[in-house]
Amino acid sequence: MKTSYYIALLMLGLTFTANAAAASAVKTIEYGVNHSQPADEMRQQQLERLPQSAAASLPNITRDAMQKQISAAPASKTKSTGPLKAVSFASHSYYHEFRFYDVQTYLLDDFNYDGFYHTFSLNIDADVYGAAAGEQVPVYAVIYTSRNGGEWRHLHTTDVFYLQGESAYDSYEVVTSLDRGFPTDYYDVLIDLYEYGYDDVVATISSDNSNSLYALPLQSFDRDNDSYGEEVVVHGGSLSALALVALGFIGWRRRAL
Repeated sequence: MKTSYYIALLMLGLTFTANAAAASAVKTIEYGVNHSQPADEMRQQQLERLPQSAAASLPNITRDAMQKQISAAPASKTKSTGPLKAVSFASHSYYHEFRFYDVQTYLLDDFNYDGFYHTFSLNIDADVYGAAAGEQVPVYAVIYTSRNGGEWRHLHTTDVFYLQGESAYDSYEVVTSLDRGFPTDYYDVLIDLYEYGYDDVVATISSDNSNSLYALPLQSFDRDNDSYGEEVVVHGGSLSALALVALGFIGWRRRAL
């Protein structure tokens, strides 16, 4: 009987390890905002498309590692420009300056009504200075999340989109559904902006300077349903399995004595 108990305890620990090591995956839809159409209506249209989207597996990569990866590979070979052809970064010799005007966050889907959402969107509004009149400057954004104050981890890299001066009509929206691998917790968001063709960050916004990116109550889809049951948040990843095994062994030794 005791043996069965400790085997069950060990298997529970291994389950925690497997869950911690499971690959994260997300579904993402992104689009330029059409200001002639209500934002809520556009967002609902994208939400209806999300279930048909394929989930993309996320490499477990930190912000520092991602920046090195971007520096090592030419942007023109790693980024999609969508239906538009990006202006060559060699076509101008003057300096562009960028800043984030605002980023709005919208919490969208919470199936089990526990206050933690598996779908959210980011409406990114950035500006460019120093561009010629009427020039559309190609950029892309790299989005990271930090779980409960932890390390920044890559979430998504957008396609190329275009900024035009301080226009209010060039905002860009990214709708993300966390498919799996995101424990129920509070997540901060950070966004690095890159000018297409260059490997240095031209603007950054994060939870440090925007409340809309701070402590988002999130969880992945596989946890956002009534059948999942009560969740016990265990920090420390695979270490939790070792702790459980150690506790089981200590209990067995004490009973044996």
